[in-house]
Amino acid sequence: MRWITRFLQLFETSKSDSHADPQPDTSGPPTPQQIQHLFRDIHDAQIHELNAAGKTVKLFYIRSLVDVEQVQSDIVLPILHGSTEQNGQKIISDDFVQIKTLSQAEEQILQGGILVFYENGHVCAVNKKNNLGRSIDTSEQEAIVYGPKDSLSEQLEESLTLIRRRLPVPILKSKKFEIGSLSKTCVVLLYMEGIANPEFVRIAEEKTTDIDFDVFFDSAHISAFMEDHVYSVFPQFQQTDRPDVLASALSSGKVVWLVDNTPFALVAPVTFFDLFQSPEDYIHRWMVSSFLRGLRFIAFMLALVLTPSYVAVTIHHYQMIPLEMLFVLMESRSQIPFTPFWEALFMLLTLEILKEASLRMPVKSGQTLGIVGGIVIGQAAVQAGIASNILIIFIAISAIASFLVPNYLMTNASKLVQFVFLILAAWLGMWGIGFGLIWLLIHLHGLTSLRQPYFGAISPFLRQRLERYLCPSADVRHEDTSRLPENVSAISCFQKEDMMHSDESSPDLFKISKPIDPMSWAFLINRLQTLYYILFFPNALTEPSMLWFILLAAVCSHLNIWLLANWLHRKELPAGYGGTLRLFGGAAMWLFSLAGLLIVLVKCAVLLLGYVEIVHQILFPSLNPKVFAVLLLVACFYLARLGMEQTLRFGIVVFIGTIWVVAFYVPFLFPSKADYYHLLPVMPEWNPPHAWNAFITMWTAFAGPEYLLVLSKRAVIDQRFKTSLLIGNALTTIEYLFFCVIALLFYGSEYLRRLDLPVVQLIRYIQLPFAERLEMIVIPAYALSVIYVVAILMLYTTGAIRILTGASRRPSGRKGVWPAFVLLLVTTLTVQHWVWANEAEKDRSIEWHSWLDASTYFALPILLLIATFLIKKRGTLHAANHPAD
Repeated sequence: MRWITRFLQLFETSKSDSHADPQPDTSGPPTPQQIQHLFRDIHDAQIHELNAAGKTVKLFYIRSLVDVEQVQSDIVLPILHGSTEQNGQKIISDDFVQIKTLSQAEEQILQGGILVFYENGHVCAVNKKNNLGRSIDTSEQEAIVYGPKDSLSEQLEESLTLIRRRLPVPILKSKKFEIGSLSKTCVVLLYMEGIANPEFVRIAEEKTTDIDFDVFFDSAHISAFMEDHVYSVFPQFQQTDRPDVLASALSSGKVVWLVDNTPFALVAPVTFFDLFQSPEDYIHRWMVSSFLRGLRFIAFMLALVLTPSYVAVTIHHYQMIPLEMLFVLMESRSQIPFTPFWEALFMLLTLEILKEASLRMPVKSGQTLGIVGGIVIGQAAVQAGIASNILIIFIAISAIASFLVPNYLMTNASKLVQFVFLILAAWLGMWGIGFGLIWLLIHLHGLTSLRQPYFGAISPFLRQRLERYLCPSADVRHEDTSRLPENVSAISCFQKEDMMHSDESSPDLFKISKPIDPMSWAFLINRLQTLYYILFFPNALTEPSMLWFILLAAVCSHLNIWLLANWLHRKELPAGYGGTLRLFGGAAMWLFSLAGLLIVLVKCAVLLLGYVEIVHQILFPSLNPKVFAVLLLVACFYLARLGMEQTLRFGIVVFIGTIWVVAFYVPFLFPSKADYYHLLPVMPEWNPPHAWNAFITMWTAFAGPEYLLVLSKRAVIDQRFKTSLLIGNALTTIEYLFFCVIALLFYGSEYLRRLDLPVVQLIRYIQLPFAERLEMIVIPAYALSVIYVVAILMLYTTGAIRILTGASRRPSGRKGVWPAFVLLLVTTLTVQHWVWANEAEKDRSIEWHSWLDASTYFALPILLLIATFLIKKRGTLHAANHPAD
């Protein structure tokens, strides 16, 4: 029976096909019958027959898409009243198109055209599009007090006119695209030829043409298809409806997308700092503008951490609150049945509901709801004992601070991040907030906009761009606009210098596209040397005369770094892994990799567990230390997966994120807290065992730059490379001297010998009007240095594993970090379980690690001498003869 059923199905299908509507013939000019068939069942499709001098002329159009008055005045009347010689073809229009095919006729009709059919078979289309839209109005999203008041509209041509009026130069180029198989949305790409980097334009065109979807009704829909990181909550395109902002972006070398039927345009590439700019920044005096822009960054941070800090302090760190404030807080929370986390979560969700409701309601009702709802609900929550009045104040400040950010998309992103910080604060207190901020910095550092770094101006460090961010109107005031070609060339070169080539589809972990900037090298050396040792190392330098050992270790380290910089800058240095392999041989490279892998594993384990012990001892004695070790390694993996180039550039962010700690200790240099007699005697006394231990401690603290020996030559720049490394070593020396001096000034030699973690203990004597026990903030800050260094060592571990397994010739993607992460995790947890649990074994492992670091740093010049001897002996290994990694 199955074959009978199948036969009946085929018969019914063929029968239905025979009765289906015949497909119109698309060859040659269309006929009125074909057009009527194509646009059937459309109630406002109109067809008119006109008799012009004995000739019949037919018009077809869709009434809702055309301007009926223009149809009457520019088409119907000229045809009806034309002379016999004109034969009914007198039409007033500048947009007159001859129609050859049915698809061309369909396109013209849907774009607001009128088809004109003549008796001789000719068909033409006249564009009389109905330009229905609102008039030019002020911007509601980016309102300003001074400056232009116009904004873009939904009409693409009007928006383009507003921009061209501000930039009336022929170098403003525009390219038109049509996207959306159903919406047929028109998109115009704008850029300034000679100012915009051609690579930016190429990438923008490539991303626009690659869009494949049915409908697009807003520019945000388009940006979702062009973003480099679709899973990030932070905007990678700037959306604005202000033509002055777009003109400024174009003149600075960016590209702009105008989208039909939406007043918001897209700008790229943008940085994180671009989204905090306001058009008024270039109207105020530069000092006022700099202050207001700094205020926005502070407000953004307050919006993120203020409410989570309340939760962290009230749950985990009551000791941070001054006694007077603690009484007020306890009285405020005495009748509240919820924990601070649920209290804050409930009030934050209530606030977001009120904000969303005020946005969706009519304007006047929304304002009333926002004011009355906020006051009534907040007061009722306090009186009912659901929330404390201090929490209400913190949430109100956070909400107001979030509105200082000019970009609405960035404000929305901060809302979600705030809830994540709230969970971390309830779980891990201030350390959780610090960990969340570190994760946020790594995430922002890894983002790109149009394949350009999201943290541009800081990472990579670009002095000119940073000056524009810090002094918004200074560059405008001093800019010479009388010589346009020279200015155009200068801006173009600046954009090309900033260009970062990245391939998101298959990144190579060890590929370095361009040399690392000097500031990154200086801060890399500084963070490699300081780490968290700075929190406890004054225990080994308990005499004033031992300050000379810091200088002695610094001079020796200076010499090592000078030799290292000269080695990496040598022209005959073997380039890449292949050159190094030919220099030392396969067996030697295998042994070097194995030894280096073991050293790195030991260093990472001791480094992580040493920091975790400080966190466990000071912040969370009751929490399992393995939790902190795992979280730190996960953050290291998240940074290392960005690749060697991005990880090295992160050094600037790490330096800025930790150097501010020094400001807390400055008061200990002044007589109110310092006793200068503790610095006597300055001249050293002969005490060989004690002096030797002090020198070894300082030599270990200065170790770390030897790991740069295996970097690719592409990361090395000109003579500034050597200077940068030496500057980093000098910064470390100043930092160590500073902390040793203040420890001696405050404690004195006798008391300093009996202290553990003297730098941490020292900051407990700093009391701010609103906070005490600032070590709860300082210790989480130093996690940034630990994560940074371990991430670099994790990449080294990945390279060693690839060499040992014979996979070094193949490109390594982000998944290549997984084996190193697992190996480091197993090693750290094993050492923590079998070694760190025993106090004697722990001290022995720390001492062994110190001697290992000191030995590797001491062996650096010896290795360089051996390599130099081999190069001279095998003088065939010139770098130019071998391809670089």
